[in-house]
Amino acid sequence: MLAIIAGFYAIYHGSRGLFLISRRVHRYSQILAKGIEQLGYSILTQHFFDTFVIHTPGKARGIINKAQEAKINLRMIDVDHLAISVDETTDRDIIRTVWHIFSSPTDDQPVINILDTQVVDCIPQHGMRHKPILKHPVFEKFHSETGLMRYLRRLARKDIALDRSMIPLGSCTMKLNAATEMLAIS
Repeated sequence: MLAIIAGFYAIYHGSRGLFLISRRVHRYSQILAKGIEQLGYSILTQHFFDTFVIHTPGKARGIINKAQEAKINLRMIDVDHLAISVDETTDRDIIRTVWHIFSSPTDDQPVINILDTQVVDCIPQHGMRHKPILKHPVFEKFHSETGLMRYLRRLARKDIALDRSMIPLGSCTMKLNAATEMLAIS
């Protein structure tokens, strides 16, 4: 079920849309890391896409507590290290909130626009994709909600269903598996 959702996400955005989303995620992760560095912490990860590790000598538990109060999820590795991941839902307000969590009241807050001009890509060339992706025509056709819903309905009509056919024994297992898979994304 999750693979199907990921497939339709790729169909809806297409290769160009996924590229733009990935560039934004990577850029925001770089800006976030650079700002945390300005606040006096060390970023231990040299090459990263969306996740990096921060050295927080003896402060990890306190930072985690402040993050939980702000409803921000950080990963505590140990008492001296935290990890942060950025995704497509991360925006400038979230970045500022994370900086606020890492700063003391006397710290000057980093400025996103200034950092945006200073950061450089930290993904090495050998880690970059150089061949085109998602070349099947379906990834270029359905970039509107209406178009994608019509495509989903067309696919559903091709599937076997109780209102068009008899489903053999074992159908309850299929329903239970689907419910279990949906629990992870609910």
